[in-house]
Amino acid sequence: MKDEEKTVCPICDAIIDEKATSCHRCGAVFAENEYVCGNCGTPLRVGEKVCRKCGMDFGVKEYACPLCGAPVSADAIVCSKCGAEFSENVYRCSFCGEKIRRDVKSCPHCSATLVEEIKIEEKVGEVSEEEEKKPGVMGKLRTRRLLFPFTAIIGQEMMKRAELLNAINPNIGGALLRGHRGTAKSVSVRALAEILPPIEVVSGCRFSCDPKDTRTLCWECREKLKDGPLPTEIRRVRVIDLPLNATEDRVVGSIDIDKILAEGLKAFEPGILADANRGVLYIDEINLLDDFLVDVLLDAAAMGVVTVERESVSVSYPAKFIIVGSMNPEEGGLRPQLLDRIALVVEITGIADIDVRKKIVAMREEATKDIISFRKKHEPATKRLRARIIRARELLPRVSIPDRFLDAIGKTSVEFQLDGHRPDIMMERTARTNAAFEGRNTVTFEDLMVAGEMVIPHRMKKGVFEAEDFSRERLEAVFRASLGEET
Repeated sequence: MKDEEKTVCPICDAIIDEKATSCHRCGAVFAENEYVCGNCGTPLRVGEKVCRKCGMDFGVKEYACPLCGAPVSADAIVCSKCGAEFSENVYRCSFCGEKIRRDVKSCPHCSATLVEEIKIEEKVGEVSEEEEKKPGVMGKLRTRRLLFPFTAIIGQEMMKRAELLNAINPNIGGALLRGHRGTAKSVSVRALAEILPPIEVVSGCRFSCDPKDTRTLCWECREKLKDGPLPTEIRRVRVIDLPLNATEDRVVGSIDIDKILAEGLKAFEPGILADANRGVLYIDEINLLDDFLVDVLLDAAAMGVVTVERESVSVSYPAKFIIVGSMNPEEGGLRPQLLDRIALVVEITGIADIDVRKKIVAMREEATKDIISFRKKHEPATKRLRARIIRARELLPRVSIPDRFLDAIGKTSVEFQLDGHRPDIMMERTARTNAAFEGRNTVTFEDLMVAGEMVIPHRMKKGVFEAEDFSRERLEAVFRASLGEET
């Protein structure tokens, strides 16, 4: 809604439609050139807070925060509990969910570009199409991110391979990108949204349920299924950012006990993990994540389900996603429990070749000058890569791994003193997936090497000479010795 089409209620100062005949907050009725009490019809003077006849109080002293339900005063501009800003000029970015001002050209949190033809919601403060607007509710600014194409990223082949293998086989267990700033870590992860094949979801489902897998349906879809086949739609896979400062309610979802009792489970407000279901959850600077969020991620990764409990109410929903984290090792390490859960780790460094560095600069400048033309130029390569991912997914169930390679994986884990059996499982899955990506029906020695390089190093027990503990040459020697081959 345009600014000139809004005004302020002369009785309670609420923001209202200029053509409104009554105030949605205090109930005052706006007749021509006068204001009438909505309770008894007595004429009112501008600024009156109490009706002289019936005593109705128009000064709303307190109401519930529309985002978290906490009580806030009528003149509050920020909720003390969840930090929501109550201003008609504040919106949520539709890409990352963070608060942004109406006048900005791009989201400062996720750099989403605001495209001119994408309009602001017609109602400022709109909650949904079904609900009327309420005081203090932030509108939603629709944004469209113009991504740097994945196929245009130069170098960093191991990083891109780790991401692609997880895209083909989400059961691998995610990827961690460790390296200095400016090495295309964030760019490559966000670009995954355009190379991943679209998915089929239940229409209108808040959790992106898979209509073909009735075992993992949320409670809403299970209820709909009783009435017949579920309506479906095809949409792009989401890459969801997890902000470091996110609250637990923002991550897992929030339960308003009073609303749940009155409206049932539909009153549950899903969080970031619900948005990430069947997609990619990206955590930049994952090593700086608060411990309580790490615990939440560990539980979700282990179960594929998130359970939110408040008092006597418990809500569960599917949350199976690919975790991709990035970090600068100079800023601290990652908790061992989470590091063990992430399957593939890639060490990323800047490219030393001067010619390649010049090419990267030229490529970036070309994209900055005209991103639309740049994306169109790389569109054929993007389509080819997406088709290759689809073929690899179809081939993966038929890829076999020889028993002697399984023996080699086990012996190698023992040689490198890796704890548990998770490394063996992840190496087997990674090797098979790499073979499928290369179009092979059988795992080869090179597939083993790719898997070992990304699964083993971060799981090794670090000693005094940890820099010398792992090398590609040592890995190859151990694999070949396990296979009974000469190096």
